[in-house]
Amino acid sequence: MQMHVQVLLSDPASIEKAGLIDQIKLARPSTPWQCTKINMDGAIFNLTALPHEAGQYTRWVCVSNSVAWRGKLGPADVLPVIEEKAARLTRYKLAALRIELLLVVDTTRASGMVRWNPAQAFPSLHGFDAIYLYFHPEELLRIN
Repeated sequence: MQMHVQVLLSDPASIEKAGLIDQIKLARPSTPWQCTKINMDGAIFNLTALPHEAGQYTRWVCVSNSVAWRGKLGPADVLPVIEEKAARLTRYKLAALRIELLLVVDTTRASGMVRWNPAQAFPSLHGFDAIYLYFHPEELLRIN
């Protein structure tokens, strides 16, 4: 069975390469499309079993767009997006009583390799009932 492997890491030198293949083989899911996650030496490996019908796997991603240093994300970085969405709140509230904003950050791309400090104060909800940051595929944080 073929497998798709996605790795999120901050220090490639920290991975013990000697047992890497054996650990991936042991953790490998056995059912097609089943996913599992292993944490090894600070790196997160997302493993997905592919069915035989998938044939030769061809969805390779350019590594230069998936490797970067993690930066810090702060209120000034997300404020323009929040304000843009807040300008449409009147229209949103016609459809629902409670409006929450979900901001998605794709951490599998260099542009999304950032972290939010949960201890930092967020100045305003700008009319939303809640604001969340989703660091795909890792975690969801409420930032207010």
